[in-house]
Amino acid sequence: MQVSQLETRDRHAGADQYLNSTGYKTWKDPSGNPAITPPWGTLSAVNLATGEYAWQIPLGNDIERQVNGVAETGQEGKAGPVVTAGDLIFISGTADKKLRALDKTTGKLLWETTLPALANATACTYQANGKQYIALSVGGTNEKPSGFIMAFALK
Repeated sequence: MQVSQLETRDRHAGADQYLNSTGYKTWKDPSGNPAITPPWGTLSAVNLATGEYAWQIPLGNDIERQVNGVAETGQEGKAGPVVTAGDLIFISGTADKKLRALDKTTGKLLWETTLPALANATACTYQANGKQYIALSVGGTNEKPSGFIMAFALK
């Protein structure tokens, strides 16, 4: 949830003030990186029978901060995954603007595309005329501030 305005009252000034607050704060180190060791974002599959990780992968990549030859950096995620009956995971929500399809069993990347903007909402899946689709809301850009609704057909 994002708060666009937070009303506050300053008892000492006697006037109303308005502060913009997103509610999301990330601790940063002196160089501007998140104040934890990479990966800075992961997607994890947990075996619910044992409580153990089945797999865990970095999710998202900051190419400006990625060291050559090192795994992807991971990024803070703002959307959840959707899992299909065909054992595919679709997830977006990272600052690299990617929509990814992963194998549910292994976490292996099967497909990805770059979206026109950040997609903070969890995708959905639906079927129409015998074909399955993945749809999601994508944020706005300078050229199209209202954003996009995008759908992808599964073959």
